[in-house]
Amino acid sequence: MLRSIFTKTLYDQRRSLIWWSLALVWVVLVYAGGYRQYVEAGLVTNKVPEFVGAIMGSTDFSSAAGYLTAVIFTLLGPVIVVLFATFTGARAIAGDEEAGMLDILLAYPMSRTRVVLERTGALVAAVTWLGLVVWVTVSAAAAFSDMGLGLDRIAAAAVGLALLGIVFGMVTLATGALTGSRPLALGVTAAVALGSFLVNNLAPQVESLEQAQKLSPFYYYLGGDPLRSGFDLPKLGALVLIVLALVALAIWGLGRRDVAV
Repeated sequence: MLRSIFTKTLYDQRRSLIWWSLALVWVVLVYAGGYRQYVEAGLVTNKVPEFVGAIMGSTDFSSAAGYLTAVIFTLLGPVIVVLFATFTGARAIAGDEEAGMLDILLAYPMSRTRVVLERTGALVAAVTWLGLVVWVTVSAAAAFSDMGLGLDRIAAAAVGLALLGIVFGMVTLATGALTGSRPLALGVTAAVALGSFLVNNLAPQVESLEQAQKLSPFYYYLGGDPLRSGFDLPKLGALVLIVLALVALAIWGLGRRDVAV
């Protein structure tokens, strides 16, 4: 098993991945599966304060696309996916180093670059699985609630969500590779995630944030309004480029310093 860090990493996190997947399924079924009943009961309206709508990513709660964008793809989905990716990224390098396991791993005939790449691959595979769970579950809930959303539009949002999670997971992994500190990696990612979320969602209301909005991963994730417009390849490509830059930073960061023992 140690000959493949990728498969060993996935094997070690199999139980947590199951629980995070179940959390996503539960959230989608509760909030999306009951959409039609919520509408008929008058619980879903378009009377949302503009500031609240900005924070939630949509003021159009009366449409299925607006409702799902706000509740699933702006709030609850990113919370679950980003948290999972962040904790996974924190364990990948810094967690092993603080536990005294990284130096043992590096004693095997494998390069530090390989360690980073295989741990990155495991993170990408796990978060991609969560994206698939979101796509399947939201598609089923949308069909049950007669939302009228195409599978391709839901897939576009799910792919963007997975890429968003991978970005923040790689922020954590790269920070851990640079510093060897798991708490610092988690703190940096939390600050970046919260800051970029607020900048992106408040930019339409605060003119001074319009330029800063383009620095937020959330802008490239939801800026193309995937549930209405489908895949926005340039914006998704920007997220891929961010991930690749963070992989390169992690490789450089781990290669330049002594590993704690």
